[in-house]
Amino acid sequence: MKKLAILLIAVMVAMLSAGCGSETSEAAKAEEQKSSDKVDVLETDEDGNIVKPEKFGTVNKLGQYKGLTVTLGDATVTDAEVEEEIKAVLEDGAELKEVDRAAKDGDTVNIDYEGKKDGVAFDGGTAQGYDLKLGSDTFIDGFEDGLIGAKAGEERVLKLTFPENYGSEELAGQETEFTVKVNKVQETVAPELTDAWVEEYTGGEQKTVDDYKKTVKSQLEDYRKMDVEATAKNELISQVIEDSDVTVDEIGQEYFFDVMMKRIEDMAAMYGMSLDEYLQAAGQDPSSYKMEIMDIAEETAKQRLISDAILAAEGIKVEDADYEAYASDYGYSVDEMREYVGDDILDNSVISYKAIQFVFDNAKQQ
Repeated sequence: MKKLAILLIAVMVAMLSAGCGSETSEAAKAEEQKSSDKVDVLETDEDGNIVKPEKFGTVNKLGQYKGLTVTLGDATVTDAEVEEEIKAVLEDGAELKEVDRAAKDGDTVNIDYEGKKDGVAFDGGTAQGYDLKLGSDTFIDGFEDGLIGAKAGEERVLKLTFPENYGSEELAGQETEFTVKVNKVQETVAPELTDAWVEEYTGGEQKTVDDYKKTVKSQLEDYRKMDVEATAKNELISQVIEDSDVTVDEIGQEYFFDVMMKRIEDMAAMYGMSLDEYLQAAGQDPSSYKMEIMDIAEETAKQRLISDAILAAEGIKVEDADYEAYASDYGYSVDEMREYVGDDILDNSVISYKAIQFVFDNAKQQ
């Protein structure tokens, strides 16, 4: 439950997960073409790292940033939410237990199977000792339902048709036959919430169920408070930006665009993919995604300019302790955070973090 409200890399990863910008508009294509035609105005060092420009733009007018009003959301945590959190923890620690009964929905069956089309086994249709959770929709329609009621040692023949849009042209829309042997039936058994479990799970930090519930409630309250404050800070900085007059230079926008895209390229390289291959695998249209990041880059440059202006007006300097506080908020050390997001994103995030915190501390909170 680590909070990643300000972290820029989280925005990009969220966009990848959400699949936004899946279609390429004509405007996006035109913008990307225009972007690809221009000469890169950014410098790089001998290691290929992007050199930060001397300025990102100009703050023509810094809006009001002290004495703003913001409404804090409700940070209350209910007993029901505590119970739900503990239930999730218990389910995470669940184990499979073999049972001597017919399989039902939700059980995990260990199976050997062989799939054939026109009497001939096809690639990828055979496995031994495979654990399949019934109801998980892992296999094509009819496969899992066809094993409901089966017992260990039983063999079933399933006549199934692959969907028309199946990834393999050889199998799409084809009638097949699976011979499946059930080796064992297993049910998922979660541990019981007892004093003994609490002491073992927490390494002795809590010894009773009541102590554990109090700790979980306190943690949830901390996370809820952080989320409420993050929302309030976003609202406040939006107010400052709205009341300010800022000109973002092309080099400033391009700097943040390149920095953010470099992180995505690094992620792609970890999987042996090019940037476009990685985006397509994540369900993104590269053109639309890059345009989304370009918009974020402009807003990021604008926020950085305003953050610098606020800190300069107040004579506030960013110190090592600010990096430590920022990283701690996300549950990392500074070194871990630096490795995760890179120097450029971390530096920018901490500067914005410091400025936004000042605005928050000097706001009228209600």
